[in-house]
Amino acid sequence: METNWEEVFWKIVKDVRYLKGLEYGKPRTGHAEGTILNHVMDLEKNLERLQPSLSLDEYWKLRIMVHIHDCMKFYAKRDAAIEDPESHASLAAKLLSEYVADVDLMNMIQYHDEGYALWKQQESRGKYNAPRFQKVVRLIWDVELYLLFTILDGYTPSKEYEGIRWYVLEVEKEVGSGRFKEGVEVMKLFGV
Repeated sequence: METNWEEVFWKIVKDVRYLKGLEYGKPRTGHAEGTILNHVMDLEKNLERLQPSLSLDEYWKLRIMVHIHDCMKFYAKRDAAIEDPESHASLAAKLLSEYVADVDLMNMIQYHDEGYALWKQQESRGKYNAPRFQKVVRLIWDVELYLLFTILDGYTPSKEYEGIRWYVLEVEKEVGSGRFKEGVEVMKLFGV
């Protein structure tokens, strides 16, 4: 049976945990917009710009990710590692699992901040954790959708765009040249 992604989206945005999570946040590094709700609204604008080039399923999957990826920060253990069951990413993936059995989408939510983390390692140490990088590339089947979300999430006024470009190009090197023409075109659309 095929998933009705629009229906999944409308169920998630009515969840009281999601709604409470939107209120969380104050202006900080990487999130000058403050609350999760403000961040989501920025990403909704990004998604609108991209919508004409997306299939209906891609649009609704990206919209679900836009809304759910950070909504559990309110409930998360502060500074938890990405795979910690109490990290915001783990809690968001778990929330998503209550609405859909799509392991790939759950992995995208679980590892949505990996690109930024690996780029920060590269910037500070001159290298990054290659096994950690390869794990994400192996776990996520729809790498193009994952990278499109990475671009959507990363293109906000308070984030460093250089990291987005670096990560997309590193993934392209890992899985083969040319697969991410659309991702590179999207980066150009957003000025990344």
